[in-house]
Amino acid sequence: MKSVLKKTASILLSASLMTGSWLGSVSVNAAEEEPLLKFRLLSDVHVSASWDEESGYANSVPNFIDGMEDIKEFAPDSDALVIAGDFCGDGSEKEYSDFFSLLEQYQSVSELIIAAGNHDYAWIPTWEEFRERYIRYNSQYMGTSDTVYFDKWINGYH
Repeated sequence: MKSVLKKTASILLSASLMTGSWLGSVSVNAAEEEPLLKFRLLSDVHVSASWDEESGYANSVPNFIDGMEDIKEFAPDSDALVIAGDFCGDGSEKEYSDFFSLLEQYQSVSELIIAAGNHDYAWIPTWEEFRERYIRYNSQYMGTSDTVYFDKWINGYH
């Protein structure tokens, strides 16, 4: 049985090397179509006011700035930037203020979607306090929602 599997694997590998493809792969010429929507994604930025070298987050601000500058340089035609949570280290008022100030200073994409992650609320004492802080800072990007849950249309797509 082992030799049959070995021979089958060998034949499949040889066939895939000869044809330049692997079973089940589909070749698509990216130049044929323009994407309908182009967005960039950052996650776990962890802009932190209270962490030091030992915590591993000492470079969070310079790394975030580098990422934002890379988007501006290499992807200036992006339709949106999605921050997929954990933009703070512990959700303090200072971290929210620092993150959104940096975002305003370095953003080059007109549409932003900023989701909250566990680091953005877990250490805030109450849900209401988190809700108020998140909406106060994020409302300019999320629209008129009075809840932390929102949706956004970008270039006619939802």
